[in-house]
Amino acid sequence: MVTVVEYLSAAVKGKPIDGSDVKTLAEARAELTRLRRVAYRVCDILNKTTTVGNASGDSDERTPRSAKGAKDGKKKHREAVAEEDSYKDYKKVVVEKPDDVRELLKSAMQTNLLFKGSTAENMDDFADVFVSEKFSAGSTVIKQGDKGEIFYIIGSGSLDVFINVGEGDDRTETQVGVPIGPGMGVGELALMYNSLRAATIRTSEDCVLWKISRTAFKGLQLQQNKRSHNLKLKNLVNVKIGEKCMGDILSTSDLESMALAVKSQSFAKGDAIVREGEEGDVFYIITKGNVTVSKNNQYLATLGVDTCFGEKALLSSEKRNATCVAETDVECLTLRRDDFVLLLGNMEDLLAGRRMLKKTKSVRSLSEVTHYDMSDIVKGGVLGEGAFGKVNVAKSQKDGRLFALKAQSKSFLVENGQEQHTVGEYQLLRELNHTFVVKIYQALQDKKYVYFLMNLLPGGELMDLLDLKQKFPENWSRFYGATVLSAFESIHKKKIAYRDLKPENLVLDADGYCYVIDFGLAKKCDKGKTWTFCGTPDYLAPEIIRGRGHDWGVDYWGLGIFLFEITHGFPPFYAPDPTNTARKIIRGVFSTPANFSENLSDLISKLLCEQMKRLGRTQGGAAEIIKHPWFSGFDWDSLLAKKMPVPWKPSVGDLEKLGKKDYQTANAPDSSWNPEF
Repeated sequence: MVTVVEYLSAAVKGKPIDGSDVKTLAEARAELTRLRRVAYRVCDILNKTTTVGNASGDSDERTPRSAKGAKDGKKKHREAVAEEDSYKDYKKVVVEKPDDVRELLKSAMQTNLLFKGSTAENMDDFADVFVSEKFSAGSTVIKQGDKGEIFYIIGSGSLDVFINVGEGDDRTETQVGVPIGPGMGVGELALMYNSLRAATIRTSEDCVLWKISRTAFKGLQLQQNKRSHNLKLKNLVNVKIGEKCMGDILSTSDLESMALAVKSQSFAKGDAIVREGEEGDVFYIITKGNVTVSKNNQYLATLGVDTCFGEKALLSSEKRNATCVAETDVECLTLRRDDFVLLLGNMEDLLAGRRMLKKTKSVRSLSEVTHYDMSDIVKGGVLGEGAFGKVNVAKSQKDGRLFALKAQSKSFLVENGQEQHTVGEYQLLRELNHTFVVKIYQALQDKKYVYFLMNLLPGGELMDLLDLKQKFPENWSRFYGATVLSAFESIHKKKIAYRDLKPENLVLDADGYCYVIDFGLAKKCDKGKTWTFCGTPDYLAPEIIRGRGHDWGVDYWGLGIFLFEITHGFPPFYAPDPTNTARKIIRGVFSTPANFSENLSDLISKLLCEQMKRLGRTQGGAAEIIKHPWFSGFDWDSLLAKKMPVPWKPSVGDLEKLGKKDYQTANAPDSSWNPEF
């Protein structure tokens, strides 16, 4: 076992401080690479020291994109994670425990950002299901590299934290930080998604730990958030403004948007909720308790559950004409007029049926379907490979056209329950028809594979270009950001949430124009919110992490992350440890680089905010982003017609010779699954 200091000492042992032992450029590069690796490892160690079991630990350590260690560390959480809505059938099992234990658990949860903000009722829900487990001194509770699915709170005893540093034969176990004691938690990332443990944790004495599984946490969280959301919708539908109910004025989609702005608020017995004569800008729906209404100190009425007051505040800032006081402890749903207008526009226009829908510029290509047989297609070099299969260059023997052919193993898809998902992805992509969305022309199949015939994009991932350049000037970022925004405008009109924006999922064509690819996480949200946990950790919107339900609004959060990353070189909430990344995202606090223009900083701040105020999700949609000063003067028509000069044009050579030589024949097992596309 070594300490951080010992690890650093070993890196420079026996070497002169002036670097006089370095004689050649190659030696200098090798030395610089080695030192950057050491720096990255130490930053990682120090980061873990401050974050394991500590909900307030943060680290802004960032290493150059060209350093191998930094890239490797980043790749660990650049892969998308996804969990289907598999927790909806969770059945709560209450584990009885003493009051002092319940208070310890709730106190620990209140300091953890995954639980923070939960109501008292929800906290009790979580405390109900924690289960105790005893560990003797020296026991391993968590092992680095194992898959995690349990979060622990220490009831008694203490834990030590260790991490492995170095590589190969130089790999050693290092103790970091101070012992973790009662009331502290470890392993919260396991509650978000199926991740590998970042450290080994052992007991330094006999311990009692209280644990909750991801299934229990997600199951309860889903039930709580759906219950809260459905309560909001139920109450909003029946609210009367004048002679009309909200359910008659607003569509289901509008009601879902309105629910984003509704907050819960509690009042103690005797509290004055509104006072006669005050200007009103908040509307209230009572969900618990009673409210007394009076005017000129004369009693008028008592309002109970499912009744509302202050609805005129949605129309104007007229003075309140009565006083409303909590007769008992009261809970209300509240809605501010400014928030309503931001999401849906002026209430008077809605009542009169005058809602104005702003148009955005969009150019769509004609939908095209090909009608080839497998015998018509000749496969060329391999463009990419994965667990699903591979992507090859493909040429039609009929007309000589070149395509990308994506092959997915049927047996792999069946084993992983992806049959419906695969068919759905194809149908969704066929529905989309935008200049900068990857095109899918046809689905084919044989006994082993399902094949998607797609347009060939030979210019490589935008991430490769970003790694090469480290960061882009703002005019480059504007070009690529505009491409994404124009694609999103089309995607979101179909009520589809893309949910996996990142430079890796943007690919250049031979001319240097950028396309959105990989719709594996895309989902139609035409019936309201979806509750699936999915996305890439650096790009996760806070509502996804918190499990509060989401729609296409998460894509505009992703756009803010994207613009920040490609202009700065790193995303705003980056940390070597995904747990710390999630903490930063939930807090929503980030530093804007000094080299960002004022307009870019303003746009990013309006994208990286709560969903009810997020530009793009508010009234006007993508058009409001297009009108932002950062895009002032940008020629959208030229971009969409592909007549705009590109920032960088790839060198692709002979398209038929792209990719690596494909030495393998189809080696997947046969499958009886024969989908209809």
